[in-house]
Amino acid sequence: MEAGTNRLKLTDFGFSTDDASRLSTTFCGSKAYAAPELIRAVPYSPQAVDIWALGCVFFVFVNGIMAFDETVEQSVLLYNQRNRVYVWRNPRNHSPVAKRVIENMLTCDWKLRPTSANLLNDPWIRNGVVHYKNQFGHPQPLTSGAVVPSSM
Repeated sequence: MEAGTNRLKLTDFGFSTDDASRLSTTFCGSKAYAAPELIRAVPYSPQAVDIWALGCVFFVFVNGIMAFDETVEQSVLLYNQRNRVYVWRNPRNHSPVAKRVIENMLTCDWKLRPTSANLLNDPWIRNGVVHYKNQFGHPQPLTSGAVVPSSM
């Protein structure tokens, strides 16, 4: 948490790079947050896998559960990612805008994922407050602030 604010900042400098034009071949991380290209162990765009991982984090923030189960076999995980096999708990309580942003971030083709610039211009993120309905159906703010991976 940023002191004196309701902003949560996420950072990950483990394999940071300033060369966005090069694909990476360093394969690491938790499978639950890993983009399909990491699971398949093919060269990948570090920026695009950060967008995927952040989509997984947003999914947990909004939904309260993980999108993907890292304990399943690799082929099952890839199938689940490709076919969007995840569960929106209480889907009527979720903002359609939030779902759209998260599902765009969890696009299997990394070239079709939104960029950090796209995300920073999206009203759901730009406005800093995300509204959803709590378990009683009442609107509830979920403050997101400017939550972006550090490589952006």
